[in-house]
Amino acid sequence: KNTSFINNEYKFSFGSFVRRTTTPQYTLTVQDKLSPGTPLFDVKSGSLSLTDLDIEHYGSNVKNLDEGIINFKSEVEEDFTDVTLVLTGIKIKQKDWKVTQYKPFVVFASETASISITGSTFDKATIATDGVKIVNAKGFTFNTNKFLNISGSNGNEVILYVADVKATGTSRTILFDSNEFVGIGQSGAVKSVLLTEFSGEQPQYTPNDYTLRLNGNKFVGSVAARSGGLELLSSTFDLIVSNTIFFNNTGTLASDILVTGTTLNMFEYQFDNTISTPAYPSRVSVKIGTRDLSNAVINNQTQFLIIEGFDTSINTDYTTYLTIGEALHSAKLGNLDDEILIEYSPGRHLKDGLYYESLTIGNSVPVAGAVIYYPQKVAVYGKQGEMKPMIVRTTTSLFGFIVKDKGEFRLSNLHIMSNGVEVTNSALVDFSGEKLVIDDVEFVDNNHPLQNLINLVSFSDVSITNSYFRNTIATRVISATLAKDNSKLFISGNTFSNDEFMASYALSSAAIYVDQAHTGDVKISGNIFKYLKVGASFAPIFAVGSSATIKIERNTFEDNTGGVSRAVILNGIGKGRIEDVILSNKIIKLKDVEAYKPVYYIDNEDYNYLIPEFANRRYVTKGTAPAGTVPEEVFDTVNAAISGTLDYVAAKLFINIIGGVDAYETITINKPLINLEITGIEHIEDKLAKKDDEPQFKYEEVLGVQLNATGSFIVGAYRSLNIKDLNITYKGPKTEFVFIVNEGGVLTVKNAVIDVPITEEETDEYVGYVKL
Repeated sequence: KNTSFINNEYKFSFGSFVRRTTTPQYTLTVQDKLSPGTPLFDVKSGSLSLTDLDIEHYGSNVKNLDEGIINFKSEVEEDFTDVTLVLTGIKIKQKDWKVTQYKPFVVFASETASISITGSTFDKATIATDGVKIVNAKGFTFNTNKFLNISGSNGNEVILYVADVKATGTSRTILFDSNEFVGIGQSGAVKSVLLTEFSGEQPQYTPNDYTLRLNGNKFVGSVAARSGGLELLSSTFDLIVSNTIFFNNTGTLASDILVTGTTLNMFEYQFDNTISTPAYPSRVSVKIGTRDLSNAVINNQTQFLIIEGFDTSINTDYTTYLTIGEALHSAKLGNLDDEILIEYSPGRHLKDGLYYESLTIGNSVPVAGAVIYYPQKVAVYGKQGEMKPMIVRTTTSLFGFIVKDKGEFRLSNLHIMSNGVEVTNSALVDFSGEKLVIDDVEFVDNNHPLQNLINLVSFSDVSITNSYFRNTIATRVISATLAKDNSKLFISGNTFSNDEFMASYALSSAAIYVDQAHTGDVKISGNIFKYLKVGASFAPIFAVGSSATIKIERNTFEDNTGGVSRAVILNGIGKGRIEDVILSNKIIKLKDVEAYKPVYYIDNEDYNYLIPEFANRRYVTKGTAPAGTVPEEVFDTVNAAISGTLDYVAAKLFINIIGGVDAYETITINKPLINLEITGIEHIEDKLAKKDDEPQFKYEEVLGVQLNATGSFIVGAYRSLNIKDLNITYKGPKTEFVFIVNEGGVLTVKNAVIDVPITEEETDEYVGYVKL
């Protein structure tokens, strides 16, 4: 219906549809069920354009090599000056793919017309003829098409046959761009997958005038009698293959590329970013004339040695390369069970990467009905020797490792540095794969002022052990986000340090930053943090959304500066027990003279008393601090010493009050969820005295502790208060008790003098000393 005749162009509208948001949009399907032996579209004059049309072919017992389901043999005539066949978004398939198809999908034969096939799919068929046959076009466009699961019946079929076509306009290049050939010949081998044939002869020793170019194509899982990818028959065309993947193909003469011609003396070829892992590594992948050029594209290796320069003294059974990038580019494709092993020879390596890009591990390229896996499991490690092999990142080699999807990466026995070069665009390791192992690696003088050195975005299992991070300039040394449940993060036995108090080596955040967006097991243990300068609001270890599944234990923090905490900040800890998170860490302050700063800062509260070595023992004095103490342990009032403590712990806070001439004052002490011990320490002073007519003599004056309290001592439920060696004078309201002990609480008073002065007027108000 809706037939019109305008400017010599017939327009047929096979159906019209209204797009609604509540109803599906249907695809128009045309079948040749009534007459499968004749073309469905048979164009003998004029042009044909088909767009977004599905065609189902029912098959015929009549073999016809010269007529296709779409048959175009139109030439330019007086009324048709620009004759074209345009197929856009067409899908053609055999109705029953087990039944042999005896005619091509498309036959084009015209010396004056042009052809354009884009975005079309040829799917599921067993053919006894060529699949698509294009001969003598004066203009040729063939892009983004797919040939899927098509097999032959006798081994003489070609999936796509193109002969003596000419490029569009004045171009001398025939281009096949971004097409996919997947699963060809799996149920019956074909002759070749893509066969291009160009007649004519080039004068001897004369460069070819024309070029055949394949760009961005994929040939996956083909089985062919001649070539599992491209076959070029020509003596007049050169060949360029770029950004193309050949994977798991089989061809008797060549797995991927076969070039033949009567004279190939001036034939030139170029393979750019093109890789191949054939189904049978022992067979030829690329054959040009009689030459085996498989090494130009082949990717069948799993073991590599990286050397610095051309060191002919190295003898090895596997190929040597100059860079990791070159090795990865040549690594075997596929979802392999074993690792790709990349070993560094001893020495100083000044070049790496490929085209100065990142080294990506775990890439996968989806194609119709299949997935092409780039190296999934990679180990980069140094050869054992007296010194670790050194990788020096330079201004022309700012590579980084990117691990994605199901990728696994292992890094060990290396020394990696940026040699003062500032890296602003990437982390050294950017990980969002499955498993990462970094062990025994020295990271020295790496400068990433706007990035993290190691960035863990999403992972299942990460282990960073026995490594050395020195003089790092970065946002964070290690930044980890637990983006999925049951992730495991283990950071142990590492050293994070700077040359002593070098302000230029600074972190704008933390050394280790953990975001527990999901529940997972995190253990940070046995590490050393020394002379670090962290961001103003951070600490060497900073964790967000923490729970009892994170363990921070047996680490050593020495003279770290710059943040609001010397060791650990936990935010969003919830109701978990802090003692289950933080255990047996060691704090060393030998040269640090900063003012008082918490060591543990948890939900904006000071938890220093969790550190038995010093921080849960505080001193109160009005005179000289005791020998061996540091400024942050000393306070001038009892209430100041207690302030900043938190509520979720059972550890005891010890406060020692140094005796003196002057009394100490305290207000109400009410920290209901901590255990507290307040002890008076006698202060002894040497004095000189003299009696009449007697010589001067020395004596010791013993000064006890006088504590004047204007409020009560309140013991929390199931908590304790110990009072020892104190003189306490209660000057608060006589309507309140000196000690108020809640349910389950324990009050211990030893060697104390407690006095509640009462005037005659206050007698009736007086309630007593202890309320249980």
